[in-house]
Amino acid sequence: MTPREWRYASILGAAVVLAVALPWLNPDPVDWSDSFERGDTRPYGSRVLFESLPALFPASDTVRAVPVTPYLHLRNTTASTADSHNRPSAYLFVTTALRLDPPETRAVLAHVSKGNVAFLAAHRYGGALADSLSLATSPQFTVDSVEEVMTDSSTSRLHLSAANLRGAGVPVRQNAARYAFTGVDTARTTVLGTNADGTPTLIRTAWGEGHLILSSTPRVFTNYHALQPESQSYVWGSLSHLPADLQAVWWDAHHKPGTTGQQTVMRFVLSDPALRMAYWLLLGGTLLFVLTRGRRRQRAVPVVEPPRNRTLDFVRHIGQLYYERGRPLDLAQKKIDHFHAFVRRRLDLPSGPSTDDWTDRVARRSGVPRADVAAVAKIIDQIQHQSSLSNDALKTLDDRLDTFYEQAAS
Repeated sequence: MTPREWRYASILGAAVVLAVALPWLNPDPVDWSDSFERGDTRPYGSRVLFESLPALFPASDTVRAVPVTPYLHLRNTTASTADSHNRPSAYLFVTTALRLDPPETRAVLAHVSKGNVAFLAAHRYGGALADSLSLATSPQFTVDSVEEVMTDSSTSRLHLSAANLRGAGVPVRQNAARYAFTGVDTARTTVLGTNADGTPTLIRTAWGEGHLILSSTPRVFTNYHALQPESQSYVWGSLSHLPADLQAVWWDAHHKPGTTGQQTVMRFVLSDPALRMAYWLLLGGTLLFVLTRGRRRQRAVPVVEPPRNRTLDFVRHIGQLYYERGRPLDLAQKKIDHFHAFVRRRLDLPSGPSTDDWTDRVARRSGVPRADVAAVAKIIDQIQHQSSLSNDALKTLDDRLDTFYEQAAS
């Protein structure tokens, strides 16, 4: 790399480092977005609840997260029915919106009908599950924006119907109590909890030999409310409706907000604002480098002179030498010898003597008018009988021969 390219790469690297370091050095604002992930420490993550499950259900043999759909998990598991000690298993769903497709719904309801239990907490229910259980939820108050819902710190109260948990209600953030059940299967359903207006927010629906516990307030089961002394009683009171002797507890890790598959390195990078900014900055800088510096740089093409005809230079120098030394007769003789060689090689004729018959044959073979050929023959005969030659006579001979060659070539 050239020094200029090194400077460019250094500037780009420094920008990437700053993009990553500056957001981490500044305190992050509280992220109130819904997560419900078992390892998330944000206010609306569910790390506290998930890590509390072994203590809440000490008799269970298994407490684990299930990253696949309920259909795949329940089809492959061996704990789909109560064990020999009649201990059921529980499947926990905590998410924003729960929409199970028909195969998932059949798997969950078949699992419950065998004496097991499912705990479901979501703002909205849809798909085949909502149709099978006749479920409907709706918001109890309107808001101007999603940001207002997430940042509103006002509180509302939720009530549990159990005799030992009744009271003035449990205070929770108002956005956590926004949804309530507006449609249930009254023949199968028991109300376990309500909001301040008396609308059900926690219900139990019987199905076969088991039952489902459904909540319309999933944000109550997150880190924020699980750690608040005022709202803990509602969290653990709701979970107390699950059997205490569960043989297995499964935490659904598939139906979560934004979950589209397994976590990858790229998804992790794009999920963090600082890493995402650094990634796009690096990508943009690389693209800019390719467009501006990565193209093939053409060197200047040198001008190459065509090869010179050294023979012509030699002839020119020799002629100049004869002329400067004042020996026109010798130069004329060289020209005459060249003429005779042309007649022999090109016209296939003898070089002399210059008779009328010879002149006619040269004229026919060369295509030069007979008068011009006769003039050349005459001046050659004159020069060959002289002992000296003037420059004017040499010039005349040269002109005659040039005219002959031009006409013979055409």
